Amino acid sequence: MQFKHFLFIIIFSLIYTSCSINASNTLRNHVIQNNTNNIFKKKQTFQINGNLLLRSHKKKIFSKFFLQQFSPNDYSITFINFIGQIQLKIIFKNKILKIIDKQKKIYTSLKPEIDLFKVTGFIIPLNYFNIWITELPNKYNIHTFRKNMHIHVLKHFYKDKLWTITYYYKNSNFPFFPNLIKMNQGNNSITLYINTWIIKS
Repeated sequence: MQFKHFLFIIIFSLIYTSCSINASNTLRNHVIQNNTNNIFKKKQTFQINGNLLLRSHKKKIFSKFFLQQFSPNDYSITFINFIGQIQLKIIFKNKILKIIDKQKKIYTSLKPEIDLFKVTGFIIPLNYFNIWITELPNKYNIHTFRKNMHIHVLKHFYKDKLWTITYYYKNSNFPFFPNLIKMNQGNNSITLYINTWIIKS
């Protein structure tokens, strides 16, 4: 009886320790993810650069890119070829689209996504594109987490179309910034291979 009682105590201790460690790690990762989200909420300007792949059922484009957010509603995307020449610049500010082509001609549109599609042949959800990059959950989307509390998948119905955004991370160091983001809707996809994050106050 004494041996069984001793064995029970050992097994219970191991289970309790394991649960405590898992709970502690989950809490730690949850706090870190919240801290990462708070960075984006407090610091509303950021820059990222890397490579961008756009796909539709008819065409695809692979380009270097530079994205700069000036506020939650204002940002720009610059498409750069592999010899460093600017091919296209998109400025989205106050729901108005400005497109600057490689000849530096400027086009302004009050129907941003429709006219951007006419110019590029790609559907880019401008109203949420920068928000999806910052991986901030909100009441309009459904999100799932990995075990370490990184956001894994975000689903968002936009104009009656379901967009699925998947995030990949190089490491688990704070802050949790993804190095690969895939946005998919039917035959349309946007893939961002991110080299650098710069967060500003």
